[in-house]
Amino acid sequence: MGININMERQSWLMIGDGTKITVYVHKVRIKFAGRKFIAEIAFSDDLKIGMNLIGQRSFFDNFTFCFKTWKQELEVTLKSPSISPL
Repeated sequence: MGININMERQSWLMIGDGTKITVYVHKVRIKFAGRKFIAEIAFSDDLKIGMNLIGQRSFFDNFTFCFKTWKQELEVTLKSPSISPL
């Protein structure tokens, strides 16, 4: 993505086992489901699970996701009409 993950706003996040990890929050341009918007995405080298991307708030706030596993489908519905179409 070309992002230096340690160069933005530093914060801390508590993960499932109660451990606090250091995260760096970046504003990233996202294109998803025919829309484009800015999402705040947190990155961390402390997660240790093979990826360092943490982000839900400004991404998942814009869409509703319905997992239809019995059909092997994911239905995505736009919640925020303020997001620009591509």
